Amino acid sequence: MATGYFAAMAFWIYGIARPQVGYGSDTVGVVALVALGTLHLATGWLIGRWWAVLLPAVVVLMSIPAGTPTQGEEPFPIWFGLLWLVAPLGALLIAVATAIRRLALEPARR
Repeated sequence: MATGYFAAMAFWIYGIARPQVGYGSDTVGVVALVALGTLHLATGWLIGRWWAVLLPAVVVLMSIPAGTPTQGEEPFPIWFGLLWLVAPLGALLIAVATAIRRLALEPARR
């Protein structure tokens, strides 16, 4: 599941965020944010281990070669936005999904 998470985030970084495909529409931006949130929740639920909270930090390192977006007026590199917004929120969503899974499945293990 971790490789699937990295593949999805690499697609988002290099396929959507870097060239800013479709960011002219508010609807596409909202759909992208919902998809990112769902990806992080699904990752936390499917992995179900606390080490999964560290995955967004690795994604920040993975995004450094992407540089800045090629279109638009974004002055900051992509990794900067990931470091201060996407990674902390993603780690929080992964932690929430992991906690819910552990609480939901813990009685079944006993």
